[in-house]
Amino acid sequence: MKALADVLLSLAVPCLLLGSGCFFYVYLHGVPLRPPVRGLRMLCRPPQGSGITPFRAMTLSLAGTLGVGNIVGVATALVSGGAGAVLWMLVGAVCALPLKYAEIVLGVRHQRRKGKKGVHGGAMCYLEDVYGACGAGKPLSWIFALLLLVCSMTMGSMIQSRAVSQVLLDTFRMSPLLVACLLVLFCLPFVVRGASGIASLTEYLVPIMSLGFLVLSCAVLWLRRDVLGDALGQIVREAFTLPAVGGGALGLCIPVSVRYGITRGLISNEAGCGTSPTAHASGEQVDPVVQGLWGTVEVVVDTVVLCTVTALCILTSGVPLVGDGMTLTLQAYTAVLGEWASYFLAIAVLCFGVATILCWSAYGRAAYGWLCRGRKRWFCLLYVLSVGVGCFLSPAWVWSAVDLCVGLMTVINVPTLIVARKEIRAAAKGPSQMQI
Repeated sequence: MKALADVLLSLAVPCLLLGSGCFFYVYLHGVPLRPPVRGLRMLCRPPQGSGITPFRAMTLSLAGTLGVGNIVGVATALVSGGAGAVLWMLVGAVCALPLKYAEIVLGVRHQRRKGKKGVHGGAMCYLEDVYGACGAGKPLSWIFALLLLVCSMTMGSMIQSRAVSQVLLDTFRMSPLLVACLLVLFCLPFVVRGASGIASLTEYLVPIMSLGFLVLSCAVLWLRRDVLGDALGQIVREAFTLPAVGGGALGLCIPVSVRYGITRGLISNEAGCGTSPTAHASGEQVDPVVQGLWGTVEVVVDTVVLCTVTALCILTSGVPLVGDGMTLTLQAYTAVLGEWASYFLAIAVLCFGVATILCWSAYGRAAYGWLCRGRKRWFCLLYVLSVGVGCFLSPAWVWSAVDLCVGLMTVINVPTLIVARKEIRAAAKGPSQMQI
């Protein structure tokens, strides 16, 4: 599993994201860069029917991207790929903007109505529609749904709960068993209610936790402003360093910093892998273009802003880039701000982790419903159990499973966007016609 993930994420996924991102910038004439001003009124209006508002759909998706990946993922990228990973993380984010826009446009345009229960959609829907004529639609949608389900149980639950458990143990000496019980009891009611119940929480939690973490990070950078220039220079210098001898053929093709910068950025902002359309397509009477433009805001907030300031805080702190990602981040912030920062950061990780757990439960619920077409009580039970189990597991093998699933979903999703490119471009030229 790890060998296959390395092949996908060392060469296939970075080349696919960079190449397709540049292609869509040209093909869409820069549409993803346009500010979403005309969508402000629509984002805040009440839903028509039983769907959730477009703004709640956006915050639900943003809750999935603003997770522990902003903290643990960035630190892991620095440990594995060096400071140069930050530059490639930003390059990947810029290339990801049109992909995020394109997949959300398709997700909204291929919504399905659930009777009186509102609408739903996502990559499974447009995979089935785009490849329906050649008979590959259903198999590809099932494969994607299975990968999404596995990803929800690993990246969405286990990695998040593990990070929360670790930081609460290190900071407040809370046992993993106690943390597991508290997380399960808190998350279960929201998981059972589905996307509408989760979005009602993330609508308020996401802006508050993002602003709080940004203020803490800005305080670190202000105190270490004298070495900020050195950190930026280190990022540029190491971005083009080839891996050590023995890296093999793949290592000669692409630096380690590229592999970890782009892929950890992908895991953080989820652009191109086809997960976020699940959240955005849950908004009823949504303009696909407007919602797609707001999807690009997620990438900017998540990777360009929060992931970058986290990486700069670690690099300017003077802490060696070794050890576990969560421990490294805690050491970096406390080295600059003092021990009190560990308590603030622990609360931030808790909020980030819970928001991501809840968002990914909605993704996993959608995937389970696509595969089983039945009651979701078994999924709810299995998901909250995975949250509890994650508090005790070592994240090494979980990260391997996540890398493999995300890589495979990207390989399936991005070519589909290229196949459906004419529909995506047509949506920006006139009034959107949602297929409900």
